[in-house]
Formats: sequence, C-alpha cells, structure tokens
Amino acid sequence: MQDREKSLDTESIGFSGTNKHVLLEMGERLANAVDVDLFFDTVSRALRHFLHIDRASLALYDRDQNLFELVALAVQGESRLGIGTKVPHQGSRTGMVFDSRMPMLHTLDSNTAFFEDQPLLDEGLRFAAQMPILVDGVCIGTLNTDFKRYSNLSEAEMDLLCGIARQIATSVTASNKRPRTAASEGNVRNAPERGSAETQDGYLPLIRPSMQSSVDRLVVIAKTDSTVLLVGETGTGKGVLARKIHDWSNRKKKPFVKCDCAAINSQLIESELFGHEKGAFTGANARRLGCFEQANGGTLFLDEITELPLDNQVKLLGVLQDRSVQRVGGGVPVPIDVRIIAATNRNIEAEVAAGRFRSDLYYRLNVFQVALPPLRQTLQDLEPLAKYFLEMHGRAMQRNLPCLDAASLRAMREHSWPGNIRELENFIQRALLLESCDTFEARTLLFDRPTSAPQEISSDGSIRTLEQVEADHIRRVLNATGWRINGRKGAADLLGLHPSTVRSRMARLNVQRPGPHA
Repeated sequence: MQDREKSLDTESIGFSGTNKHVLLEMGERLANAVDVDLFFDTVSRALRHFLHIDRASLALYDRDQNLFELVALAVQGESRLGIGTKVPHQGSRTGMVFDSRMPMLHTLDSNTAFFEDQPLLDEGLRFAAQMPILVDGVCIGTLNTDFKRYSNLSEAEMDLLCGIARQIATSVTASNKRPRTAASEGNVRNAPERGSAETQDGYLPLIRPSMQSSVDRLVVIAKTDSTVLLVGETGTGKGVLARKIHDWSNRKKKPFVKCDCAAINSQLIESELFGHEKGAFTGANARRLGCFEQANGGTLFLDEITELPLDNQVKLLGVLQDRSVQRVGGGVPVPIDVRIIAATNRNIEAEVAAGRFRSDLYYRLNVFQVALPPLRQTLQDLEPLAKYFLEMHGRAMQRNLPCLDAASLRAMREHSWPGNIRELENFIQRALLLESCDTFEARTLLFDRPTSAPQEISSDGSIRTLEQVEADHIRRVLNATGWRINGRKGAADLLGLHPSTVRSRMARLNVQRPGPHA
C-alpha cells in the first residue's frame, strides 16, 4: 500500500503517504478528545489543504423522523444546506450512502431528483465524495465532502476519508451529539456483525433457513470474481443475497451499486448504465458517471436484467466482453473493473428461446446460477422470517411485540404468498399497525385483500402458461385497487413491485384496463 501511496505524489491534488499518516494521527488524537466541533473544524481545515475540498459536512441519522440532520459544516461562503438542515432519507444521496454503508463518489447533476444536487450546484460545487460513519457495524450518518472541480479521488485519498469517518464515529459516539440509533439505545449488543446470522442493514437474515446448506458454497463463489445469476420470483430475496455476495467477496470495501433495469426510462438506459458527457444530448449539462463507473472496483447488481431491450443487451454484452465503457457522447473507452451479479424473476431460458433475450448475453451471465425458491415451497422459512420482521419492525415502532400463536402460524402456512418474502414483511408491518393487542388475527389480515394465487389450470383442464398466470394475477390486483398503481395499497404496493415495473409488465403482457362497456 505504501508503494501505491508514494506513486500518487505527482497527482494534481498532491498527496502522500506521509501526509496521510500525519493527518490520521492528528485526527485520532482529536477524536479521543471527544469535542466533535473541534475535531470536525480542525480536520476540515487539513482536508482543504491536502485534498482541496470546498465544503465538508457531517449528517447524522434521526431514526424517529427517518431523516438526517447536518450537525457540522465547514464551507467557504454561505450555504443553503447549513447546520440544522433536514435531509430526507429517501431521494437523497446521503440516504443512498447510508443504506449501502459504502463510500461513494458522485457527479452532481441538476437533472436528478437527489435532494442535495441543486443547492450544491448553485454554490458552484460539481463533485462529491461521501463516507458512511459506522459504529459497531451500524451506520449512524455520513461524512460529506464537495469539490468545485471534477476529480476522481485516488484510492489513497478515499482511504484517508474513510479513516476520518472512523475517527468521527469515535468522537460522535463519545459526545452528546450521538443520534438515536439502534446502537445508541443500548441495542448494539444485538447489532449483527459481518458473518453473523443477520445482515447489518436490517433487511433479512443472512440466508433463508432453507438455504443454510448452500452458504459455504456461496461464500467460496463470492471470493471469486465469477459472474452470478440469481433467478426466482419477485420478493424471494435476490437483492439481499446479491448484497451478501458482495459483503463476502474481496471487493466488500468497494462500491456496491444496484441498477434496476425495469425502472429506467428506455430513452435513458445507456446514460444510466454507461454515463454521458456534457452536451451529449439536451439537458446533459454536466458529465455523469454511469452505473459501471460508479461500481468500478466493486460490484454492479443488474436487477431485472431481462427487462433490458434487445439493442441495449447488445451494448451490455460489448461492455462485458471488452471490460470498458464508452459514455454517451464520448469517444474514448473507459476501462472498468466490475464484478457482475444479475437477477431476474422471469424464466430466462424461456426468454432466450422466445428471442426476447440474447443467447450470447445469457451465456455470458450464466456462469454460476442460484435459484431462490418461492416462499410457498419453503414453509420452514416462514416462522423464523416472520419473527425476524416482528422484532425488527416492532422495535422501530417502539411497541410491544404481538405473539405469533399457533392459529396465526397455521393461517400463514395456508396462504400462498404470491409476493413471497416481501409480501410477508408487508403483512407483518400491516399487522403491527392495525393490531394493538398482544396477538393478531393472521387469517383476517391475510385475506382482507386479493393476494391468493391465480389458478394455473384452465377450466378446460389445460395448463396455462406462466405469462397467462402472471397477467391474470396482475389483472386481479388491479381490479381490486380500482386500477390504481401507485400509493399505499395500490397495485404496486400489493404486488411488492416498483410502479414502473408494474407498468412495464402490463405493457409486455398486454394487461389493459377494460372500457366502460366491457
């Protein structure tokens, strides 16, 4: 690592291993002094000198309000994002880094809906680096640094910022500025550690109980750079497993970037995946790094890969073969080093046979395939998962946990769970919200909405195709919601899908709202 740091001395920012050592040692002493304001102000001044940052801020998470508050700020000039600013969890870059618990580099873009971008752009800032602040594996906030000039920070510089974030965690947790989190409420002893039976980000147990026998094999595969293809119905935990494969891998300290192929506007797919240059098209006011470059050195999770149009599949195949991307409007290939994990809830072999998915791309992705079974086929997973969600969401709602009695479990086992684990989690949340007593009536809560699986056999005895079953189920749910897709108890919510994914499938399956005289 020392040789790597010395080789960076000639870079325009000007940084050396010696400088890093001095700054980290200074930060450690200050962090142990407990004074957050003194620590942050002093370290920010040093970072300005070494990294030429133009702004630094500290955002801490408030669990009760599910938002972040800026509690410290070092900036040249006034700022719209001053101390006390509330930053939303959803729709912010801060929230994205908090959820991923990974450092990220951003090119600020006025065309995005991220909360921070426009105010920072108005201050002349163009580039941002954000580090998660972790306490015993639990993220409590982010360290944010912003620059007026575009720059890809070196590995040594990112390591420095991560080191500073660790020292901030030391200072914050020892001070009265520590936010209310699971860690700060005395529950840190229950906080899962890497490699334990739970994830650190509060989603699912590390692996479904029915898949425990596969853990050793998955860990071995994770240590390689082999491409992994995850297949299974919606809500079976493909995204959670993708994240765990990254955490088990040698790339765990690098970015994990998720790209939902079904949710991208068809006209922006290339820009989203490969990035674009300034002026590449109308509205491209600045260079933007695509998912591949954002994930460079780490893992790119291509969710719903079969939703990509054929022409984009061709370009994706080229990137995987050449290990380089070419931004929209750019003429120079950019080398990338990315581990690919892809996922689909469709029968990908059938998609290839039907000509909707390229066979050469399929063979490129299908190096190691993992099939996640639907919950109705692994009912042994039901009780432990239900208890996990009860504890997680009950603690978040600060209420006594209802008991899963025998009748409730029996009713849950009789349900078909078409939305799988995601539907189970939604059910548990709804039960906690609607039931105030120490038990809840699972049967009533389960069957007050149309979630029973559609029949797979037609009235004439013939077997219906998977697409016919899927289309019929989507139609039933839409009818039950008055064809409302968005919002609470809308079709997307009941199906456990993103609204754009529902619309995409409606178009593919020719699911149309009947006319007034139909």
